[in-house]
Amino acid sequence: MMHVQHEDFRKSSVGYYGPKGLRLMTHFILDQFSDEIRNLAGSDTVIAARGPTGYVQMVLAPELAALLVKEDMRTKRNKIDDEQAREILSASIDIGELLNGIEESTQQAENPESQERC
Repeated sequence: MMHVQHEDFRKSSVGYYGPKGLRLMTHFILDQFSDEIRNLAGSDTVIAARGPTGYVQMVLAPELAALLVKEDMRTKRNKIDDEQAREILSASIDIGELLNGIEESTQQAENPESQERC
């Protein structure tokens, strides 16, 4: 079961954009489409199961990341397809964590309830 969850995470990753990129993409998508996503939650079992934010993080942000990778890697002679973009995202998860990770102080500032109380 843990292997399946790990594979699901890798498939839904934003790769070299890292946690900071995921946070930015999530905020952007929710800012632009929150009403539409909430309206669909009543009829879409995937959105209803994950909630709007979970759906954005697990489905829409990785799709946005794949589109951005295709744009990043495009040259005059070379275009990559969706599968190649997803392979790049999967292969670049570790570098995304290193380069675009969220620092502990940033996490605490965003989630003050997670800080230890004295």
